[in-house]
Amino acid sequence: MQLKKPMSPMSTGMPMSMGMASGMNPDMIMSKLFNMHTKAHFYHLQTTSFAQHNMLDALYKDLIESKDAISEYLLGIQAPKRFGSFTTEAVEPFSEEAVARFLDEGFGFTVALCDYGDQRKLEELCNLASELQGSFAKAKYFNTFK
Repeated sequence: MQLKKPMSPMSTGMPMSMGMASGMNPDMIMSKLFNMHTKAHFYHLQTTSFAQHNMLDALYKDLIESKDAISEYLLGIQAPKRFGSFTTEAVEPFSEEAVARFLDEGFGFTVALCDYGDQRKLEELCNLASELQGSFAKAKYFNTFK
């Protein structure tokens, strides 16, 4: 079953640098997924809001599955080659604004990831990106709860 392509940032009003997909490669994608998981888990431990704590808990658990599934898919299409490098990102100190920026960034990444998959005719990558986009969209909604 093929899932629908994630909505474009233009139709959602989400900020995202255009052309992000053109700068992607398997190493960058894997690194980004691991960094997003770290940010979600860190913010989950820093918040004092029960609603935000639960939202971030669900998101970082979804990211565990997504980072594994997407990374293994990328390894499968480039086998026997493995990832060449891993880049870590600094985690911005916790604030309400930092969490909102992180959720926007994650949503935008899923759109770019599907675009990257579409450019290479990798439908399953787009399906996996769609699933993760749903997690970020739900988190953005739940982040409005106090």
